[in-house]
Amino acid sequence: MDERGDDPAVALDQVSRRNQMKRLMAMMLIAMFSLGTLSACNTMKGVGKDVEKVGDKVQEKADDTGGTDPR
Repeated sequence: MDERGDDPAVALDQVSRRNQMKRLMAMMLIAMFSLGTLSACNTMKGVGKDVEKVGDKVQEKADDTGGTDPR
């Protein structure tokens, strides 16, 4: 039992470490996904505001031309 591969305690320790690493990687992926989602929400909110401003400017120009006045 001098070889590391034959010792059941060493094998169990390696399995435990693998499971810990899998959990750590899963938690890191969840954290990165969450941060990406939250930052995307802020980005989309900013894009929405920009599009709204463009729409307001188009509406103002349309009003200035008088093309939208009913006769």
